[in-house]
Amino acid sequence: MTVGEMPTLNHIRRFRPWYTAEKEWIISFDSEDIFEEGALKDFSSSYHVLGARLLGLPYHEFLLYMAKNHNGYLRGKKGYCHVAFKEQSDCNRACEELERQWRIVKEKLDLG
Repeated sequence: MTVGEMPTLNHIRRFRPWYTAEKEWIISFDSEDIFEEGALKDFSSSYHVLGARLLGLPYHEFLLYMAKNHNGYLRGKKGYCHVAFKEQSDCNRACEELERQWRIVKEKLDLG
């Protein structure tokens, strides 16, 4: 796996594992066209916070949840702390959980 490479997936997902220069996996959110128009056009938050909101957690509890339930660890000295993973499989499971919640929200907001 090379830096910045995403694994090939059989279907389009908004939450995906992303391999970083630090040789760890992080959760990536593909915002592509979602926030350009419609119900979320005025969304003005970090995409890191989006995962917490989808799970109904404050950001610090989301980080702890991901660390405990998906074998993540906390990173970051400046700005937002974020969760990272040593194994792609752990990151992928976290992404799958967020993707399930995203689909529920997407359906309720009729985002297509």
